[in-house]
Amino acid sequence: MKIVNGKLCFGFHELAWSARTSGIKQYIFDKDGNILVEFESSKKPFCVTLPEGSKYFLRRYWSNKGYPDHKLYMIDGDKLVLVASVTTMGFLIPKDMDVRDLPEKLVNFILEDTSQHNIVKVDWLPIVATDK
Repeated sequence: MKIVNGKLCFGFHELAWSARTSGIKQYIFDKDGNILVEFESSKKPFCVTLPEGSKYFLRRYWSNKGYPDHKLYMIDGDKLVLVASVTTMGFLIPKDMDVRDLPEKLVNFILEDTSQHNIVKVDWLPIVATDK
């Protein structure tokens, strides 16, 4: 996935791998955690126009057993920077970041989205933020 000419673009099978993983709602948020765009994952390549004020992209994924593996990216110009990973292990963030750097409304949205798994732990993400 990459940002090209103000659009968030996905390659073939990059956002969904099967009929089961197609149709999962994905979100783009502003700096305050308000939803700007809601769209569904697809196996086919496609692009989504980033509206003015787009700041975060939440890539949602659920395993066959229903476990979350969500990734939150910060939109930084034409780059995507991984700022959180949400799995059954918790809400994981890079070591050089504080969860308070993220909009509370956005963090609450993610925690509510994964609430059936009781993800309340916020911990350090043992990876370096990347745009890949």
